[in-house]
Amino acid sequence: MPKIVKPLQGKVSVSQVPVVGVPLPDYGLQVETENLLSLESALFLRGGSEFFRDGRVNPKGKPKSYHFWRIADILWNYHGSRVKIEPHPWAVRMIENLCKHDRLSIAGCASSGKSRTVAAWAIVNFIVHPSVTRVMLTSTTLKESRGRIWGDVEELWQALPTYPTGVPGQLVSSQGFIRYHSPATGVQNEKMGLFLVAGEKSKESESMGKLIGFKGERVILIADEMPELSDTLLLAAESNLSANPSFQMVGIGNPNSYYDPHGVFSEPINGWGSVSEADYEWQGKKSYVIRFNAEESPNFGPEGVKWPYLMTTERLYKFQRDLGEKSLRYYRMVKGFWFNESGEDTIYSPSLLQTGGAHDKAVYKGPVTMVAGFDPAHTHGGDDKVLTIGRVGEDVNGLRVIERVATYKLYDDTSNPLPQAHQIAEQVKAKCLEHGVAPEDLNVDSTGGGEPWCDVLQVVWSSGFQRVVFGGSPHDKDAYRDRMSELWFQGQALIRSGQIKGVDVPLAREMTARMYESVGKKIKVQPKSEMKRLIGHSPDNADSFFLMVDRAIRRGKVSAAEKPGNWKKGGNPVKKKFRQLASVWDG
Repeated sequence: MPKIVKPLQGKVSVSQVPVVGVPLPDYGLQVETENLLSLESALFLRGGSEFFRDGRVNPKGKPKSYHFWRIADILWNYHGSRVKIEPHPWAVRMIENLCKHDRLSIAGCASSGKSRTVAAWAIVNFIVHPSVTRVMLTSTTLKESRGRIWGDVEELWQALPTYPTGVPGQLVSSQGFIRYHSPATGVQNEKMGLFLVAGEKSKESESMGKLIGFKGERVILIADEMPELSDTLLLAAESNLSANPSFQMVGIGNPNSYYDPHGVFSEPINGWGSVSEADYEWQGKKSYVIRFNAEESPNFGPEGVKWPYLMTTERLYKFQRDLGEKSLRYYRMVKGFWFNESGEDTIYSPSLLQTGGAHDKAVYKGPVTMVAGFDPAHTHGGDDKVLTIGRVGEDVNGLRVIERVATYKLYDDTSNPLPQAHQIAEQVKAKCLEHGVAPEDLNVDSTGGGEPWCDVLQVVWSSGFQRVVFGGSPHDKDAYRDRMSELWFQGQALIRSGQIKGVDVPLAREMTARMYESVGKKIKVQPKSEMKRLIGHSPDNADSFFLMVDRAIRRGKVSAAEKPGNWKKGGNPVKKKFRQLASVWDG
């Protein structure tokens, strides 16, 4: 630990104060310790020294964040330390909010110091009460995590002044954890410490066991690179871990989509339409949200570049030149805000779904017809078999509206003697009958291996359903390259007219991810194989949904109410030359 170099006098930094053997600061509270780190730890755990236990203001007290920085000074900011945790304005704001909120989303630009600051938060929380504290940090892959938050954790841990013998934990870098170990007693607890967990979708099952079911006094879950993590994993972790007496969840990321895990965690309490890039913090439905904009970096003040690791003018100009100021990547890496428009080559945008009310429920004033779409996924190597149920009818505004009612993933039972195709066909029949869907109101993808499966469904139930070949000929041969492109695009006019409802987060995520290209004068959507490579899974929810929408259209149950000239400026991602697609053709 650092040694005292001169007598304590006046207003001094903690870096000048030894950990033991000198008079301790007087915070106006009775704390039985002669150790500065123990004193600051006790007050940090107490939630600060601003108030007495009876609620009266303590004139000598300080907030919890103050005691964090005193601890950081002891651990890293002493004279001669090779690693510093500097209280730059953005770090101070992060720590203040980490002290106040048990659910916090940090939406940051590149070069904002968010991972390093939160890594210090993780270590401090463990050190102040190591025997009962478990901190879990998720990142993408274990390999990539070394260059992200876990790399900061290891560097900060190894820079502690008494590492490796005087700190209450042992770093096992190869396995990604720091387990509790008391240097004084030799007591060890494999359940307490800091643990790295892979949060990528492919590691979902393996990681689930590390996150859920843990019971402890103090638990912190830090989701680094949150936009790219498994939403199923994070939801299960939060719902299970929140039962612990003290639980905090922190989500960190460069904003990407309203519909990825970070966007869902950060959604404003009054919806995305209630905030803009002029807002820098808000109360969300699941967390309190703070964000950092590189265009307002602390380095842009009169003192110039004081913190080289934060955004500089030179790096900002490079982002502006390379990305353009109205692009998704610029908003992610510079503005630190969710870009609500689609790119030039995506079919649906978040703003289109929001302004069209696609997430709302429908209110019907008369009878409805039940419709369905099914994607058997026989040709896509392990993709989900998805059935979407919807209803269509006239709503209270006099519009013909189609609403998604339910989405089912269907599975075969290996213990069932019936062949897989028969099992799935029986499930489709049962769900359709349950919801009142007639055979003629069901669309089924019969592409490739789907054709034999359709034959089975015909035997099991009826021949009245409609077979759809994704690669087949579209109804409008002048506008679309194939039937798949037509299926996906014809929903645009319906959404703009407010005629599609019930779009949930998983469906919206797939809808806003798919791209298209123009081939001559025709539109062609991105191949499913390419989309699967980019987003990690096949858009089976959306395929099933658009099959259901198409059945309603082809049966004459719904058509676009949009009139020429009603295009909302900036709300449509398709270029002007494709505006004739506002009409939906009957078939």
